This record gives sequence, C-alpha cells and structure tokens, in this order.
Amino acid sequence: MRLLLVAQGMSLQEIAVWFGLIAMCAGGGAASIFGPLLRKLSQENAILFVGLLNIPFLLVITTIAALFPAEIRYAIVVVWVAIAITDVVMFRAAMDRTRIEAPGFDFSAQIAVYLLIPGLLDPFVGYVIDTQGYLPTFFATIPLALVPLAIFFRLFARKPRRAMQSA
Repeated sequence: MRLLLVAQGMSLQEIAVWFGLIAMCAGGGAASIFGPLLRKLSQENAILFVGLLNIPFLLVITTIAALFPAEIRYAIVVVWVAIAITDVVMFRAAMDRTRIEAPGFDFSAQIAVYLLIPGLLDPFVGYVIDTQGYLPTFFATIPLALVPLAIFFRLFARKPRRAMQSA
C-alpha cells in the first residue's frame, strides 16, 4: 500500500501520518477491544476467527482500492486493524509454545520468523505489482488468505474421537 500511496503522489509526511499515527492508533484500539474477547476463545478458535475475519477485511480493502482509489488511505486503517487483531492471536500462540527454561528466546525466535516472512516476500510482491498492477495484486490477496485457513484445518481440525472399546 505504501507504494500505491507514493504512486498516487502522496507526500512522505502524509504517508507517515496515516501509517504511523492514524492507522497505528486504530490498530491499538482494535487490539485493546479484541484482545480480551479473543482471550475467551480457545487458541484454535481464536486463530480460526481471525483467519475468517481477515477475509471481509481484504474485501473492504480491495473494494476501496477498486472503487475509490483516491481514498486508499482509509484502507490503511482497515489493514492496521486486521494486523493488530492477527498479532494478538499470533503472539498468544507464540507465547503458548515457549519452553519454561527459555521463554524469551523461544518467543523472540518465533516472532522474528513471523515478522521476517512478509519482508522476504516484498520483492515478489513488488514484481507482481510492476507486472500486474495494484488492483489485481489486491484482488489476489483474497484467495491467498484462504491458504493459511486450509493449512489450519488440515493440521489442527479436531478429529472425532473413537469410542473406547470395552475389554
């Protein structure tokens, strides 16, 4: 989205205000609201909820980009809300998977990988934007959002328990 804002002629100061102030405040508010609500769900249900919630977020962002390209700055706020809610669930999952003897290392290593992956994908996304354009790239995120959900269902979906046979 930052590249699109630059391409639209938005100043770096304006981009900084939208990303660094307005969107982050919205994300912080979303995390404050959703954090306690997500805590009441099991970890699996929280991941599922956030995965499913991100699909309408992507639809809103893509709709804004398609129908109101000059108003893409408002989509930034939606993106940061989605990121904040996702981070709440991902950080919880990372913390729950730490060893008692090394929680700081385990948590830091997991979060470093979580934050590094998007950075590694940036050159590929830049290439897709250069060759396909912004709008097709935004539209492609919607079906791509289903991939982690499919993996989640494959790996973590509860399987029915077999009835114990009496001896």
